[in-house]
Amino acid sequence: MNKEPTLEVNLTFSELQAAVKSLSIGCDQLSKKIDRAEARGDAAASARVVKEYKMTARAKRELEAVLRSEEHTSELQSRFGISYAVFCL
Repeated sequence: MNKEPTLEVNLTFSELQAAVKSLSIGCDQLSKKIDRAEARGDAAASARVVKEYKMTARAKRELEAVLRSEEHTSELQSRFGISYAVFCL
């Protein structure tokens, strides 16, 4: 059974947003690199870049999921705080 490597990192919300943006840019660049390799007819290079693209896209999707979760948590905390303040009045 292959165990995938994991990495635990503590990021602020803004750092998380920046990481997602960087991965998005990386995906765009890799997509163009795939197109260039295919245009040259270099199947081996294309296959290598496709593998890198898939890993980058997966990391981007996972960080986007964390980002959505953080946004949701922040929104709930804000609503709870407002509800608590109104309740205390």
